Amino acid sequence: NINHYLAKWKPFFREEQTKKIFDGYANCISESSDGHIWMGTQNSLIEWNRATNTVRFQQYGIINGSKLEGSEEVRVICIDKRGNKWIGLNRFGVVVLNSSNRVIKYLSKDESRNGLAGNLVNDIKEGPDGNIWIATMGGLSIVDPVNFKIMKADADPVLKRLSGKYCQYIWFRNEREAWVAAKGAAFCIN
Repeated sequence: NINHYLAKWKPFFREEQTKKIFDGYANCISESSDGHIWMGTQNSLIEWNRATNTVRFQQYGIINGSKLEGSEEVRVICIDKRGNKWIGLNRFGVVVLNSSNRVIKYLSKDESRNGLAGNLVNDIKEGPDGNIWIATMGGLSIVDPVNFKIMKADADPVLKRLSGKYCQYIWFRNEREAWVAAKGAAFCIN
């Protein structure tokens, strides 16, 4: 459990309006520019305002007529320089929320060449070039955060070796060097 903050235990998070309680485990944590802490869990997206010590369970989309909250695991959160929250999911790819926490885009694997490399998302990072890099079980995808155009690794001669590989983690060592941890190897791209 991630319940420790400034040497004080916070045994659970409770939303005051609904009295909903979270006392499970957190998969990921990120901080927005307003100082709010965002946590992805096995079935929710939690926003914690540290200044007021209040919690909100945020909605993070609807797929096939059903809310994702309560049924879909949030595996990773990336907050880009525009304030958009890129929410990596367990089964449905990525949901992008704007700075007002409204869904602005769904990205997922589809049969066309326009989708993500996979729907199980392991990592999301904003690159030095401003693009969003997404590591999935089906490979690496790079997304333009303005028009949401997706480039899969197989479309690039350098990244092609990551096509179809289970990609786990992305690290930008500097502006010219990216590392991708994938099944069978770590790849350095420069």
